[in-house]
Amino acid sequence: MRAYIFDMDGLLFDTEKVYKDIFNSVAGKWNLELPGGYYDSFIGIPDREFKIALVRDFGSSLDVDRFFVAFRRVYDAAIASGTPYKKGFPAFFLNAKERGIKTAIATSSTRDTVQKTFGALDPAAVFDVITTADDITKGKPDPQVYEITAQKLDTDKADILVFEDSNQGVLAGVSAGLKVVMIPDLVLPNEFSKQNAWKIIGSIEDLHEANSKRTFGPPQPLTPSPIHGGEAI
Repeated sequence: MRAYIFDMDGLLFDTEKVYKDIFNSVAGKWNLELPGGYYDSFIGIPDREFKIALVRDFGSSLDVDRFFVAFRRVYDAAIASGTPYKKGFPAFFLNAKERGIKTAIATSSTRDTVQKTFGALDPAAVFDVITTADDITKGKPDPQVYEITAQKLDTDKADILVFEDSNQGVLAGVSAGLKVVMIPDLVLPNEFSKQNAWKIIGSIEDLHEANSKRTFGPPQPLTPSPIHGGEAI
């Protein structure tokens, strides 16, 4: 492989759970009655599309713009105090750079949120390409963010590997004609991901170990690997 494309939230950083917990907390204060697992169906999509869904589901009973201002105020304060990398990612990333592999981010977050998440580090100084919600008109599961990123990398699609934590992201990457490694975070692989992901790996630590041993190859039968809640894939 000559290039890696990474999703950000839930893949590089352990932010998806923070986002979910704060969203549910603010929703509670606004007296929104959310069905069980409501947030999970929106993992991986841009905020603007999340807002459309909230309007659809709650209508005029919710001032969506004010709600998101309240939510973002709490979320931005939370990540300002420090955002943890997913365990194993720094080592995997540095190994890739040492091998001359191009690296990119393709995220549903805005460029401002990307910078806030990375803190003092300028991501543009270490990633070759960054594509955010500001650069697209259609969010995941539409393939646009991956198609644009692949074009910017100027690399044959056959030589690009995508890393995703969400089913929405897997669908986007596969629809763009790219190989996708899924590393589940909050949500288990659905049937599409099970059938179409190039590999499904339990953690970035497992990914780093596989990379170090050069074991990436054609898809192989999946072996159980612990993920959230002790469940296995």
